[in-house]
Amino acid sequence: MHILESYALQDNLKIDKPHIYEKYFPMATNGKYATLDVSSDDHSNKYDHWDMVLDFLQPHLKQIGAQVVQLGNKDDAQIPGCYIAVGQTDENQRAYVIKNSCLHICANNLSLQIASAYNKRIVTLFSNSYYEQFKPYWSKDEDVEVLKSYDDKPSFNPNENPKSINKIHPEKIAQTILRNLGKPYSFEFNTLRIGSLYKNRRIESSLSNPISDIKALGIETLIVRMDYNYSLDNLIKQLDICPCSVITNKPIPEDILTKYKSKIIELIYFIDDDHDPSFIRRATELGISTGMLSREDKEKVDGYKIDYLDFDKHINIIPKTTIDDIEEFKDANKKKLFYKSNKFLIHGGKAYPSKMSVSVQQPISSLEHSFMQVIDHEEFWEEKDHFYFVERK
Repeated sequence: MHILESYALQDNLKIDKPHIYEKYFPMATNGKYATLDVSSDDHSNKYDHWDMVLDFLQPHLKQIGAQVVQLGNKDDAQIPGCYIAVGQTDENQRAYVIKNSCLHICANNLSLQIASAYNKRIVTLFSNSYYEQFKPYWSKDEDVEVLKSYDDKPSFNPNENPKSINKIHPEKIAQTILRNLGKPYSFEFNTLRIGSLYKNRRIESSLSNPISDIKALGIETLIVRMDYNYSLDNLIKQLDICPCSVITNKPIPEDILTKYKSKIIELIYFIDDDHDPSFIRRATELGISTGMLSREDKEKVDGYKIDYLDFDKHINIIPKTTIDDIEEFKDANKKKLFYKSNKFLIHGGKAYPSKMSVSVQQPISSLEHSFMQVIDHEEFWEEKDHFYFVERK
């Protein structure tokens, strides 16, 4: 039973189509537009990959002279590629914008029912609740395309981790939107895996040269990889420029730690047989946030732990991974695997989408790079959670 029918039955009321009070909202849009509302009080209802959906849509939207207008609350993340009206409309203005759209896109939120009352074409995502219980009540079935992340039964959990809604592939959403805009298109790839860290951009420096303007990269702080290039001179120069998170496999002299302790956001120490517990002890005493990683096997790491019992610190082991260990690639054609990265290494004045791409000399001209062929190497797979993997058709 639809939730609206349940309320009506409970209170002995008749269901009628709502009258919606609209208020004009000015927009500098040209031609037709679709509306997108990603707002939700449920964490599980918030899809993490709308930026990729819009990235796939952009060239096709330009061809048909259409835009996507993002509506929502002021706290909603703004999606690149949209005309942004987030936090600028009240509910009545939002209704006006939806009424004049050619398509509405959303998850399970209030705007789904507003669009239904206006008999709009709708593309909607459902994850942690039954579609039949919350579907757009006044819409005809042929005017709605629903993409579900569950097969038989949703979780009903408002705080899923991981979120099942993210199982819906970005290209499938983009294809559904284009079909409802009258421009059917089939993308030349299938999503296989989106890393758990892909949604968060990460920029690192090998310290081959200090980076003088990190704001040009869209960041306020920098991650420096002393484990790639142990250059104390360049570390000092970079800390003079901006705050840094420092990753190292060798101790850093105490005088540098003392002078720059307020500029070191976090200190990550890679531990191996040459580890030095006094380094972590002194950094902790200086009030620097510290963490420890190791690529050694569990038996060795267990032997290291006795030296760090006083610090109440856990040594996280980075497991060795091969392409055959990744479940999503089991049935894939390994020669047709491609990836996009959201983790970048600045080295020698160039940007690289992975550490291994430095080794094979594959720099990129823009952080918004196109898909690249995977590099089947242990170092590459270590960074897999920062990558978006597809299989070419």
